[in-house]
Amino acid sequence: MKRDWISYAGAGLLAFAVIAIATTGFRSPTTIVIEEATPLATTTLPGATLIEAPPQPAAVADAGAPLDTRKLDAAVRLAGNAAVNILCTTDGSPFKSISGSGVFIDSRGVILTAAHIGQYFILRDYPKPNSIRCSVRVGSPAVATYTADPLYVSTHWITANQATLSDAAPTGTGESDFALLYITGTISGTPLPSSFPSLPLADTDARTGDTVVLAAYGAEFAGSELIQNALPLIVDGGEIEKVYTFGENTIDLLSVSGSDTAQEGSSGGAVASLSGEMVGLITTSSAEADLSSRQVRAITPRHIRKNFELDAGMSLSQYLLSAPLPNLADAFAARAKALREILIEATSD
Repeated sequence: MKRDWISYAGAGLLAFAVIAIATTGFRSPTTIVIEEATPLATTTLPGATLIEAPPQPAAVADAGAPLDTRKLDAAVRLAGNAAVNILCTTDGSPFKSISGSGVFIDSRGVILTAAHIGQYFILRDYPKPNSIRCSVRVGSPAVATYTADPLYVSTHWITANQATLSDAAPTGTGESDFALLYITGTISGTPLPSSFPSLPLADTDARTGDTVVLAAYGAEFAGSELIQNALPLIVDGGEIEKVYTFGENTIDLLSVSGSDTAQEGSSGGAVASLSGEMVGLITTSSAEADLSSRQVRAITPRHIRKNFELDAGMSLSQYLLSAPLPNLADAFAARAKALREILIEATSD
């Protein structure tokens, strides 16, 4: 269910704008063809089971209670300020250029995004140095502001989806589709800010019927010039309609219907609660022609934490505090080489 109260368009602090879903291909002013493949669109959820009656907490707010507009406004600001656009353009690379989204989840400049976006950061020097150039863009319209390096890309997602880079219309469930980046510098060469606006991961599960705010840089109907020079941030709202599990009786995935973020380019965007926490990472959407009929789907912090720990052998919070971020990036580089080879081999067949 869509909340009409949260769909903004126009200029302002974040210059929110509502547009519809990502391009299948466009030509940039520099003649680089950018063909988006985000998010992975799927009309079914193989491997995901609908939880008809998820566990409810002991205290449940009155469903008829009026909406707290102060909390709503605060959530809109938090989600909008924490959202980023990730633009990766290719030059001499066999891979398509992409535009996607991400979210600052740590004030030190840690970005959570989708693995199908993060994989581009481990392919930047294939087949030659700087074959892929990625920038982190902020604001509305999005402005190239930061450089970034990978801290983590899901091994499970890469091994299970290694051929998606060469698929014309990739599909998936969203399972394990997450990656971590960190800000390394500014495009302009100016000093980095002392902290970044961030949206922390929630510690509790969202519930069906919860009001949420979604923030992402959808671009499906945007042309080349708009994407590169005037791509707006979409901040939209709605209610959690369904929750899913990927195998256990845990809430791993949630869906929101009728959101303007249910479009390519929104992958890596945020689903935020009114308490100012991130309750979902946008990874997929259904593929109906009518945007208002689509579902946007997001994996939950519970799913992200669980699968990260299975892969890395430590909790996400332990990992992010175990060493300075540049050291973590250096340590991940060895694993990134192995993941890079998996991707290259799969796409060269």
